Amino acid sequence: MTNATEILQARSVRAETVEAFKNRNQTDVLSLKTNVAGAPKNTRYQALVLRLFHHILQQLFETEGTYCASKDGDYVLFPVAKADAAKRIGVFLETHHALGGFVDIDVYMRDQVEPLHRNDLGYEERKCWLCGKPARVCARAQTHDIASLRAHMNEKVEDFLVSALALEASTALRKEVFFYPSLALVSSRDSGRHKDMNISHFLASIEALKPYFEQYVRYGFHKRSLKDLRGLGKDAEAAILRSTNGVNTHKGSNFIFGLTLPHYARSLKKGEDLYACMRLLSETARTILQTDFSDLPPEEKRTRGETLYAEHNVKGIRGEAANGFPAVFSWYPRKDHHPLRKFAYIASRLEDTTLICGMSPTLHEVKEAMKRAQDAPCKELRRIYAELKKKGCSPGGAADLLALVYFLEATDVLFEPLETM
Repeated sequence: MTNATEILQARSVRAETVEAFKNRNQTDVLSLKTNVAGAPKNTRYQALVLRLFHHILQQLFETEGTYCASKDGDYVLFPVAKADAAKRIGVFLETHHALGGFVDIDVYMRDQVEPLHRNDLGYEERKCWLCGKPARVCARAQTHDIASLRAHMNEKVEDFLVSALALEASTALRKEVFFYPSLALVSSRDSGRHKDMNISHFLASIEALKPYFEQYVRYGFHKRSLKDLRGLGKDAEAAILRSTNGVNTHKGSNFIFGLTLPHYARSLKKGEDLYACMRLLSETARTILQTDFSDLPPEEKRTRGETLYAEHNVKGIRGEAANGFPAVFSWYPRKDHHPLRKFAYIASRLEDTTLICGMSPTLHEVKEAMKRAQDAPCKELRRIYAELKKKGCSPGGAADLLALVYFLEATDVLFEPLETM
């Protein structure tokens, strides 16, 4: 446990580090630090908040921050060109972001030791997390006990992640359906080879899924049984069909995010990295796979997936998940590549059940074409896509995994380690 003397020493070191940073960079300096009541100052949720705001400020200032470890709470330093403008940005984030109350964004001018104060720019004092009174007054009077303040922070972080991760999953599905050229899949321009559905069905389905995405994340924060998760997944599937008048738009995506979101939440809570998260996910998927295929129902009552397994030993998306989504993680992250190439990476590796059993072109033909498309010049890549569309190629499984890639690209910053100065 960190004691008061160590915290005071850490604050002194921090002041020296800020001065050294100013002198080295010859700029004003912004300091990002989490605001954690009591000790220890470095917790898993503190690290999440620091990582999130580091990413936000990195995007705003278009520069890398320098991470510094400290027993008074790890922090990040950024060089900034204009101290007053940077402070205004900091005040805005502290005031308006859902987790802004849990960060201190201080700005130091090159020729001053003390940071700019809110009052210097005409802003009100900061408010207390719990009661809304001036935070300075509550801190001096020790109005609130530390346990309550820390529990409040944890609750707010979880609430934020529930909302944010569900929103990013929904956004990923929208990006996927607006992805074009998308072979013979449903898109914003046409319905491809699908005469029974259009983009309106997909948008309605995404809206129906969002509250279930939130429940998937909460499931991960408050671990329950796999039976509960499967029941939730079935409820989500029923909601899809209600929203589309019986059209199956997102069964595969529901399965993928029904696994990914709970494991994301669980791993974030434990402080694990993305690959540990995916290993845990694959373990759950293997349990599902063994359960689903260990005792198949009579032939006339089987789902398409069960039929493909019984007749061709094809495990589909359940097998893909059980192996840790190799169609994605054998190449991810190549974030700078065009979505057409990312789709080709997936489709060239995936045992896509939508392309099996008498379909033309066959799964083998599509995978070979997509292997050529992966690194082909843009003109040739588009020609391959156009040719496959003419043949009615509609790799729905690859589309589901493209949505997963969009989700990972938007959220994996939560897992990225910060390097120590």
